[in-house]
Amino acid sequence: MYHEVTDDPKTSGFQRPGALPYTLTRAAFERHMNAIAGGPLKPELVSDLNLCGNGTQRHLLLTFDDGGASAMYVAEELARRNWKAHFFIITGRLGERTFLKAADIRTLRSAGHVIGTHHIRTRTSSAACRVS
Repeated sequence: MYHEVTDDPKTSGFQRPGALPYTLTRAAFERHMNAIAGGPLKPELVSDLNLCGNGTQRHLLLTFDDGGASAMYVAEELARRNWKAHFFIITGRLGERTFLKAADIRTLRSAGHVIGTHHIRTRTSSAACRVS
């Protein structure tokens, strides 16, 4: 599961300090993709899985949470490898500066990715709301 893939965290996804640990640089993401490419499993879509087997099959699914603007870069990188992924969008953030636009969602879907909803809004953690 991934969130943001960007060299400039101010351009994608949540802008609170707690989001930074979930952000990968483009170089780190490339290393992850290369490691996956060198492994025995290739990414699949949940809609393509045969779940009626004997239970010994292993599968690899790539998922990207929240719908930050970096999803468009991710989609380009996945296309280079002919891989598809699952993007879970926080629908209440659509169109915000650091999140995907409706047209971006259509582009992802037309490229063959699975689009799902993460939820409408995220709650701010109580720790982030404490006043000292």
